[in-house]
Amino acid sequence: MPSDATALASPWLYHCYGVWLSGDDASHIAWIKQTEAAMRPYATGRISINFVSDAGDERVRRAFGSDAYRRLVALKNRYDPLNVFRLNQNVRPSSSLEESVSAFGNG
Repeated sequence: MPSDATALASPWLYHCYGVWLSGDDASHIAWIKQTEAAMRPYATGRISINFVSDAGDERVRRAFGSDAYRRLVALKNRYDPLNVFRLNQNVRPSSSLEESVSAFGNG
């Protein structure tokens, strides 16, 4: 799929997550860190928005990447300039509230 076809275009997703019920914690933590380090050369630096609970603006931008984020802001400016749908990993509209109210009232 072309990278501009969706906001989350990616050939694959990897999240290193380990769970264990017994045994030496240090050895389990070590294999998780080793696995993560082995995968690091293939990483893009982006994160999946689904794995973010504290999603500040910078983390949301990183999740989508700069090109997709710009496209999402343009959509937000057009369809939700008042930022009504903000109770998630929010993409903020680029205009101020005053500009949005003025534009919404005029058009």
